[in-house]
Amino acid sequence: MLKILLGVGLRSVHLSLILLQLPATAQMKVFIQYQDQFGKWHPYQTKHNDRDAYRTAQSRARSTGKRYRLVDESGNLLDLVNP
Repeated sequence: MLKILLGVGLRSVHLSLILLQLPATAQMKVFIQYQDQFGKWHPYQTKHNDRDAYRTAQSRARSTGKRYRLVDESGNLLDLVNP
């Protein structure tokens, strides 16, 4: 029982430390890009909500038949969406 209580306490401490590191107003920008027939990536849209960005990229990939990718502010690949 002591291990369970200690584990729960540590989880809440870790969660609070994570939340303290990010300001409440900080939002990650997600850049949606599409790939042309020559393999070059072009910007399509910027969103602040990653779920909405994925839904947008997924629906555009289906409707246009092109590949879309989600990239964060640092240029790291978050997701790749195929038609």
